[in-house]
Amino acid sequence: MDEVWQGFVLFGLSYSYQLLRGRVLSIPANALQRPIEDWWGISHEVAHSISWAKDFYRQELPSDIKENLQEIQAPISSFTSFDPQEIYAHWFDYTYIFQGNAEYYFPTIWKSWLRWERTREFKVDYLLRSLIIYMTKQLDSLYSAHNQSFEQTVDLLTSKYKEMKDKITQRVPEFREFASDIDEIQIRDMTLVIQQVEPFLNFLENQYFDHNMYNRLNPKYDKLDNHIALLQDGVVITEDIVNPIKLLHKLMDVLNVYHDPVPLKTTAATVLSLWHKHFVSSVK
Repeated sequence: MDEVWQGFVLFGLSYSYQLLRGRVLSIPANALQRPIEDWWGISHEVAHSISWAKDFYRQELPSDIKENLQEIQAPISSFTSFDPQEIYAHWFDYTYIFQGNAEYYFPTIWKSWLRWERTREFKVDYLLRSLIIYMTKQLDSLYSAHNQSFEQTVDLLTSKYKEMKDKITQRVPEFREFASDIDEIQIRDMTLVIQQVEPFLNFLENQYFDHNMYNRLNPKYDKLDNHIALLQDGVVITEDIVNPIKLLHKLMDVLNVYHDPVPLKTTAATVLSLWHKHFVSSVK
């Protein structure tokens, strides 16, 4: 971004991550004690803030795609709403922060989402949102099926939904039961939406993607394994953490946070290490 963020952060205002007016980030209080498990929600809200600051929807989205999206703003069949700003934030998070790694991204968001009552209340909306993002790295097969027939696209998305469900269930077993009652009618409804969203996804992936931003957010991190070992031993890192996101991401995997609690010494060392990095960066 070309400007300095002028907002601030509130802890404990709500049970979920939110971006409020004035670019205020609202973060659940327990995230202070669970940085490794719950960090992902911060980058999602930052993506919303970037979208607001750039006025993405009005200033950067081509008018023909905008008009196409407006046609699916109204509720259709199984869904309560469709929000392109949410798709943008998920795409930004998945592409830049998680580097398009489906094995990490989808279990991570669903481990958090399954704790929220809202997710159960609007189940199909959240599943649709996930499937849309899942397809962003498979646009060639979507485009090919779309050009053949609607039924071909239904078959493709039925297969991809199962594939996505399996990836999530490997790390979050309780997801299987949650997602198991999606029927053929709902898959067909999802297909109608995704066919209309396809040009938007193509724009994000093939025209909007910024290699320079990607490289800036994912710098080389030679000491990653050493830092992981230190945190596992409860040792605070005082060296520069060149990529905090990658550090937390690797910790999630090494500690198997999808199934096991994080040791207190590792949580404490991680909090203090990130605080030290922020403090040193602020002084500079």
